[in-house]
Amino acid sequence: MSLDVFLFLLFALELYGFFRFYSTAGTAAIYCSWYAFIIDTLAILSGTIIMSLAIFVEHRPELFNFEILPVHVLVIFLLGSWQTSIHAIKLYLRNRRHRTVCL
Repeated sequence: MSLDVFLFLLFALELYGFFRFYSTAGTAAIYCSWYAFIIDTLAILSGTIIMSLAIFVEHRPELFNFEILPVHVLVIFLLGSWQTSIHAIKLYLRNRRHRTVCL
């Protein structure tokens, strides 16, 4: 299994786990304010850029003057995917029509 497939599966697993958590026990952690959309959008964008950087580093290691180990790529991707999935799930749950988290 290539590292790309592993990273995709890791991201999908995080999305599922965060959805299960924030839709049940973690509903109190979903903030409801006028600026919540802005925070989530910027966090999703930032996390996506971090994940893209990790994938770029994995595919183009010759652009760097030092050796990049796969564990470094994994840690960088994990940080970005964690941030992206938390805020994407919060944004989805907050704006879902059939079940309102923010009362």
